[in-house]
Amino acid sequence: MDTDLPCPACRIPLTEVRTEPGIIWRCEKCDGRAVGLQLLRRTFTAESINPVWLHAIHNEGSSGRRCPSCGNAMIEVGLDNSSGIRVEVCRICEFVWFDAGETQSLQVQAASDPAPAALAKIQQLPEARSANSGSVASQEWWKQIAAFLGMPT
Repeated sequence: MDTDLPCPACRIPLTEVRTEPGIIWRCEKCDGRAVGLQLLRRTFTAESINPVWLHAIHNEGSSGRRCPSCGNAMIEVGLDNSSGIRVEVCRICEFVWFDAGETQSLQVQAASDPAPAALAKIQQLPEARSANSGSVASQEWWKQIAAFLGMPT
């Protein structure tokens, strides 16, 4: 589904991609991606994401391209201290723009173990087994995001 959000690099409309945990916008021409900060925080480790936002809110970067959502200038900040990759962040919309290949150094969160004793008992019920048959896929939603961002899963 196309949206009215323009690619900050190419200015063509971004394509909205719906995943289980949230929405990502992708440019079909340059392969860039706009991802909301909340989705990034749910998908990747705090160590991967927090420095980006901290640099942006402390204005520790240079003026970047226009935000695809609000049109304000994003701030270009370092993704981390070692890769030299710079991403653009909108402090208003909380969008992070990744050019093609810029997500490689992000660390995916480890899947949490949702098996407390009460849940284990519930899963033993026949109704729960049939209703829970797709739980493996739903517990690995992060793989969808990682793959979409061009990362190995």
